[in-house]
Formats: sequence, C-alpha cells, structure tokens
Amino acid sequence: KLQIYTQSIFRNHFAIGGGVEFENSLIRPIIDPGENIKESRYNQINYYGFMQMDSYNNAFYPTSGTKFYSGIKVLTLANSSPAFFLQGRISQANKIADRITLISHIYGGAVDGDSIPSQYLFFTGGYMESFRNGILPFSGLNFMEIASKNVICLKMDLQLRFFSKIYLKGTINAGNFKYNFKDLFTTSKILGGYGLTAGYQSIAGPIEVSISRSANHGGLEGFFRIGYWF
Repeated sequence: KLQIYTQSIFRNHFAIGGGVEFENSLIRPIIDPGENIKESRYNQINYYGFMQMDSYNNAFYPTSGTKFYSGIKVLTLANSSPAFFLQGRISQANKIADRITLISHIYGGAVDGDSIPSQYLFFTGGYMESFRNGILPFSGLNFMEIASKNVICLKMDLQLRFFSKIYLKGTINAGNFKYNFKDLFTTSKILGGYGLTAGYQSIAGPIEVSISRSANHGGLEGFFRIGYWF
C-alpha cells in the first residue's frame, strides 16, 4: 500500500485530512486449501478523507477527554463500480471518583458496493485497538471472529487505578453485525460479552493480561499484551 495524503491540525488535538492510496492485495487460502477457495488479487486506487480528535489526558488509561475518528474511503476496482467504506468511533472518559473512571465507546461502520474486496469487510473480535481497515475490538470474541458488511457496537469500561501505574478495568460490550444495512438497527441476534483486564503502564508501554467471555456461548478468551500498538 502506498499513500499520499495531507492533513491540517487544529488546536493540537483535532485533525482533518484526505488523500489517495494505491493498494495491491493478494488473498490465498493457506489454512484450509481443501475448501477450494480461489486465490484472488486486487489492484485498486482508493480515495479517502478523515477527521480525528484526541483530547485524552492519558493515551492508555485516561481519566478525562474525548477520542473521535471518522473516515470514508472510495474503493475503485477494475471492471467494477466504486465501493464505499465508512467507519467511525467515539470514546468519552469521565472521572466519577478519585481513582475510578467510566469510559464509554461507540464504534462501527458500513461498506457498500457491487464488488467488495475481502479485506474491506468488518472483522470484529479480540483486543486490537488500531482499527485498521475494519478490524474492531470486542470482548468475548476471538480476534476477527465475526465478519460483516455493517456493524455497530457499544462498549463500557470501568477503570480503577490501584497505584500510580497499576490499573484494573472491567468491560462490557454489545454489538449488532449485519450484511444488510436496513437490519443494523434491529434487536435480533445482538451479541454481548464482558471481560477483565489488569494493566501496568511501563516505560515500554502498557503490559496487560485480559480474560473475557461471550454472553452468547461458553468458554474463556485470554489475551496478553506488551508495549504499544503500531
């Protein structure tokens, strides 16, 4: 992927920008070739714009501030009409006691087009925080467990600071995952999950251990993290 873009930064925590990217993708079935999934290659030019804001007072364990991102991308493929990829998220941290913070999140997106590259579906699950393309976090699901064209998720974190750099965070989330946009705001087949994370803010970045469970099926999911996302 090659990107050329420009952006403007306002008041040190708000940015708006846009650009063009040249993307070459190869998808090959290496886990289960017996499924007879054909190898596919995409060469495309994408045009995109974004707005983002980050006023968190701490990048990983905030006690105040707002974090917002919204982006739209127009995917152009040979011999196909353009597809549109839209995603967004907003998070708000509110301190409710001396050591307790409530952090609320809303995130989701939609993709529409006659021919949509596989990597531009929304894949939900796990603790990935970078939101690359349509990879979204969700406690109680495996990494990228759910694939859909449209998604909306609500998440709440209750964060407790034990000592200056040691934290405990409880999480609950619920989400709706649909292939038809008109079904996105129905209440059928909503998935839920919850989890618990213990973290330490080290010089090398957060060190965290998490366990989570789906509200729809059994089994625990574990996650261990050292350092920053890139």
